[in-house]
Amino acid sequence: SIYAKGEGSTVGKYLQTYSGASWTTGIGPLTSEFKRFNATITTGGGSGGPGNIGLQSGVTGDVFYIHSPQLEANSHATPFIDGTRSSTASLIDLKETTDIDVSNVSFDSTGQPEFDGTNDYIQNSSYTSHQKSTGTLEVVIKPTIISGNRYIAGVGGTTTYGATRTIRINGGTLGIVTYGSSTQDWGGVTAAIANQYQHVVATWSGTSLQMYVNNVFYSATKTGVVSPLGTNITIGRPPWSSGSYSAGSVDIFKHYNRVLSATEVKQNYNAYKNRFNI
Repeated sequence: SIYAKGEGSTVGKYLQTYSGASWTTGIGPLTSEFKRFNATITTGGGSGGPGNIGLQSGVTGDVFYIHSPQLEANSHATPFIDGTRSSTASLIDLKETTDIDVSNVSFDSTGQPEFDGTNDYIQNSSYTSHQKSTGTLEVVIKPTIISGNRYIAGVGGTTTYGATRTIRINGGTLGIVTYGSSTQDWGGVTAAIANQYQHVVATWSGTSLQMYVNNVFYSATKTGVVSPLGTNITIGRPPWSSGSYSAGSVDIFKHYNRVLSATEVKQNYNAYKNRFNI
């Protein structure tokens, strides 16, 4: 990728790439302001070198400007960065205090994380904000596989019964897992839908669990639930172990250290409804 702008006669013209053994047109057009342009180049021989990007105008004196060239061995450029981030700097929290390792997740053609259901996950192992008796998990998901056991996102990472919080798809239905059995876990709440977006909110307050799926409310009491422990915040698998990987996209994941009200859940649902065509 490269930032480029035209000047005078080059405004409106297109950049070209030399890929393999021929020039290709169609990247642009250039404007009088710097814009970022991306191109995928297949390396190969030829007089133009293994791979180039430039302007072939055929007019002496034509001028255009570039800055921040970026080359990556990917089919897409890393979003929102000049240069290449390391795997531990690819996602940064809103406070810009925690790097999140994304070396174990795949990316789609637009550079967004996706989960293959086999071994993809994102995890930070120094998270403690969930260690309270109240809290909320919120996700917007588009699962591609809903059979089997598929953990979407959660916090915790301990095998203490009732001390983790995670949203799960099991056998085609959504639920909340706190680690344990019937007195801790709440399964079969409502149907998960393959290849469609759903807004899912899970809250806890003591032994009271609540779930909203597309703003439809469900509740249960689980006497084995205790205050969360552990230090993992995880997307795509259980916080406490490998396996049971999620398949599809998790476009939104938020943790709140309090219980969202029904009004707040509805506001968030309405905000995401049109964006994701829920």
